[in-house]
Amino acid sequence: MTGNVTKTRLSAARAAPQNPLPMEPIAWMRRAGAAFAALALACAVLSAPARAEYPEQPIKLVLPFPPGGETDPFARVVGGAMAKSMGQPVVIENRPGASGNIAFESVARAPKDGYTLLMGFSYPLVVNPLLYKHLSYSAERDLAPISLLGEGQFVLVVGEGRFDDQVRDLHACKTLP
Repeated sequence: MTGNVTKTRLSAARAAPQNPLPMEPIAWMRRAGAAFAALALACAVLSAPARAEYPEQPIKLVLPFPPGGETDPFARVVGGAMAKSMGQPVVIENRPGASGNIAFESVARAPKDGYTLLMGFSYPLVVNPLLYKHLSYSAERDLAPISLLGEGQFVLVVGEGRFDDQVRDLHACKTLP
């Protein structure tokens, strides 16, 4: 008889496994759901000031040319379109001089908050590091590209009757280190 009782206990234990949770599954799910909802609400409330909509203040668009220069009218059109689409004023600030280094440096030193933008061109990014040994900014480290706004063409022009000399001199420059 003892053998039958042991077999009965084992089969009963296999048939009805015990609940490993300290409470019923539905009650546990309700409590877990309530805890998750409370956590989500706390995160939303605490992070609300940190994720405010951009922009909250005027945007400064820095140009490396003087007012009335070649990029000034273009920048004012782009700035006007940005202001209209974002609902904040865009202030154009002309910072000419030093082959664009003054404007590039002012943007590189500005807070990295997206409110100081630069309408730059490739010359200070490519040529100035080769011309100036001690720039106070690094294009790779301090600036981040946003968008290509336009492309320009460069042409080579020489005086009449001097074409052969000018082209020969230009070809001689290719062999320089």
